[in-house]
Amino acid sequence: PDTVVVTASTPADLAFRAYPVDTPPALGSQFQVWFYLRNNGPSPATGVTASIPAPSGLRYSHYAAAAGTFDGGTWSIPNAIPSGTEYWITLVYFADTAGTKELTARVASSDQVDPATSNDAATLQITPNTNADLRMALLQAPSGTVTPGTGVVMWFTV
Repeated sequence: PDTVVVTASTPADLAFRAYPVDTPPALGSQFQVWFYLRNNGPSPATGVTASIPAPSGLRYSHYAAAAGTFDGGTWSIPNAIPSGTEYWITLVYFADTAGTKELTARVASSDQVDPATSNDAATLQITPNTNADLRMALLQAPSGTVTPGTGVVMWFTV
């Protein structure tokens, strides 16, 4: 008789959520975002990677994470994520251009079947603030009251 071996995979529902830290970032400045990846179970998740590519106009700077490493586009979590556990990653970018950009984190791989793929991604809309923060100072020499017909020098600093 022939023997057939069937390997059953136990499911692990991975779910992303996202939060901007600095809203809205100033054009040309650094800003942070937080992504959270939760294993809703019922099994531990292994071999997990997530894709978080920087869209055009956002320049990746650095990261901090509760687990794993980030190479500028992929978050790799080498250890098992227990059921009911949530890991976070903070990403820092520069807002290089004006206009709205979408920053999406998406589960790219897992050794387990994910029974609910509709929660495998989270997207943030980033719209840099393009308003200038200008201040003006006026200095007058000589200071005080000016007599009509006399010379006055004024400096404007912006």
